Amino acid sequence: MSAYRFVSPFLVLTLWTAGAAGAASLSAQAAAQRDVGPSFGRDIEVRGVADDVICYGCNVTVRGVVLGDVIVIGGSVLVDTVAQGNIIVVGGSVTVGAAAEVRAMVIVVGGTVERQPGSRVAAEVVERPWWYVPGQRDVLWRGALAMLLFNIFVALLSYGSLRARRTMGTISALRRHPWTTLLIGAVLNILLLSIFVVGDAWLWLEEYGWMVYIILFMIFYLAGFGGVCRMTGGWVLRSANNLTAILCGAVLLTAAMMIPIAGILFFALITSAAFGAAVVTRCGARDFQAAAPQ
Repeated sequence: MSAYRFVSPFLVLTLWTAGAAGAASLSAQAAAQRDVGPSFGRDIEVRGVADDVICYGCNVTVRGVVLGDVIVIGGSVLVDTVAQGNIIVVGGSVTVGAAAEVRAMVIVVGGTVERQPGSRVAAEVVERPWWYVPGQRDVLWRGALAMLLFNIFVALLSYGSLRARRTMGTISALRRHPWTTLLIGAVLNILLLSIFVVGDAWLWLEEYGWMVYIILFMIFYLAGFGGVCRMTGGWVLRSANNLTAILCGAVLLTAAMMIPIAGILFFALITSAAFGAAVVTRCGARDFQAAAPQ
């Protein structure tokens, strides 16, 4: 399986959600050709010889020899010795020690790569510090700033596209029927992820499943996020105008997404609210009336 598949949006959202647990310490004394992990929320220290090392919501320290890939979602990697495979980190950073050697690629999304003097990396180093994964353990300023600006842009674009009346329509659905709206949004979230998973497995979508997912995600996110921001900002600034309340809400929601580990839960809640409000109101074009209990 190609290493790049582990940097897909689906893995960022689902595998890191599964790894949101408490942090402890796991020392891996692995025999040759033995996989270490997957570990959920528990740090891994490799002192022996291991094949693939997989860690969700935790950190990996390599003080032995890793024959395969090191894959970390929502944590960081420290290499003090030898890693023969790729090092892939989403939502964290990589440090290559002075006496360390990485014999393949280093790919970091949402973090940085630090190479100490004397370290060796045989292949390409791919670094994307202006990305941010909700709930990642290390809050890095460039990725955090990028996510804040992105959320503000989406909130303003949403409000500008739907206008005040439609935005208030999405807010009305969230206020009158919050649980129904959230449930519908959560189901839509799962369906979008399913499209990505199934599409990625089908030959005709093998290379484009993630693109389909991102396009559909952004359509529903854009349609409902402005209303979620307006409602959140209105709780804090009750007498503020729409624009001020939306900006306030975008900042508060972004801060919630940046909370280590718990941020992914807030992200899931926020996206479900946005998706649900957009769907049940047809982007604010109609009132949503949930079925009355019998």
